Amino acid sequence: MKYRHVFLAILTVITLGAGRAFACDCAGNRPACQEYWEVSAVFVGTVINTRTVTVKDGPYPQQMRAVRISLDEIFRGLEGAEVEVLTGFGGGDCGFGFRQAQQYLVYAYRSDGGKLSTSVCTRTKSISEAENDLAYIRGLSKAKSGATISGEVVKYLRDKQDTLAKQPLPGVKVVIEGEKKFEAVTDAKGQYRINQLPAGEYTIKPVPPERLSARGPERKIKVGDRGCAVESFWLESNAQLSGRVLNPQGLPVAKSEIFMIEADKELYRGHWDAAYSDEEGKYGFKFIPPGRYVLLIRFDGMTSQTRPFPKMYYPGVSEKSQAKVFTISEGQRIENYDLKVPPLPQEYDVQGTVTWPDGKPAVGARVGYSSGEDPVSYSASVDAEGRFNFKSYEGLKLTMNAYIARDGKPLYSNAVRVTINSSLTPVELILTAP
Repeated sequence: MKYRHVFLAILTVITLGAGRAFACDCAGNRPACQEYWEVSAVFVGTVINTRTVTVKDGPYPQQMRAVRISLDEIFRGLEGAEVEVLTGFGGGDCGFGFRQAQQYLVYAYRSDGGKLSTSVCTRTKSISEAENDLAYIRGLSKAKSGATISGEVVKYLRDKQDTLAKQPLPGVKVVIEGEKKFEAVTDAKGQYRINQLPAGEYTIKPVPPERLSARGPERKIKVGDRGCAVESFWLESNAQLSGRVLNPQGLPVAKSEIFMIEADKELYRGHWDAAYSDEEGKYGFKFIPPGRYVLLIRFDGMTSQTRPFPKMYYPGVSEKSQAKVFTISEGQRIENYDLKVPPLPQEYDVQGTVTWPDGKPAVGARVGYSSGEDPVSYSASVDAEGRFNFKSYEGLKLTMNAYIARDGKPLYSNAVRVTINSSLTPVELILTAP
């Protein structure tokens, strides 16, 4: 079922027979004056009973709770004495925990198929917690005509604990355009507000101060009479670093993978970003917070999910302490900065066999391998004679083992550690007997 304001974070566990785990993450709880006008129905009701139903929404069927509710007070979108509302079971599917014989204020959305649904990401709540919502809803008949648009403008930054923090930005102009144009300016707390607007559709955008920019497009909203909309903006440093990736002969290197990481923190702690060079070798980083950075670069035209690449910091060193440091100030633009990379490391064939304890080839097995340079595992197939072959770069230290499934259970070989160089001999992997 399609719930607005609901994001399901899918965490994939890479193991044999692994499934999907879901975590419910809502995109913020909107105020009553906004959600009341956006949902399909709003009512107070008492739960009669619940049942489990199968709903097909997209390619996969989904089990949900169908909650039968008596209608005690209807505010909008419904008629009759009873209604059925779909929701999840709670936890990862964002289902609301309705309890039998309990009374609730319900905000529900109607799907394309005409069924109503709700979740913990709406303002649905127990009637004992709905005093403020009900005061707004029941006061609509006496409320003055006109809509309100409000929000805040803050600066995007990280605090000393490496968590996101916000700094209010006063004095920032916010432009609100509909049939007419309106403007507001943020106060000392970074907040803005315009009242008595005509109901309708609006485009909202801040006018960032020098050296700051807003990430993403301008916002488009629709607001009803006596309703509201809350739109907040994060502004970030508009510092940039761009140029081309070139090989030793000065030719462009396409599909390079470049990670910008903080020089004075552990790998991927604090701000980090990735860029990829195009067919002309062009790369670019935007919205760089002030700080000191180094570049971790891969330039063999493959992504990090294809096979291991030696850890290499620009300009071609393996140790972070030896890498070139880019000191970036707020709003600074470093353009036409070409990254001249060294020659690719020498490639060598990694060969070997996978057998059972009796020496017979383990047909259907695969060889898994990884390096200490990245956390990704890779694999190679085994042919009918139990042989495998893949290429790897000189200097990499790989850990390898073979695996195969028998009667639904995985069997593994001994683990072998090798260093890739010209003297590497064939690797022998022997699977555990079934």
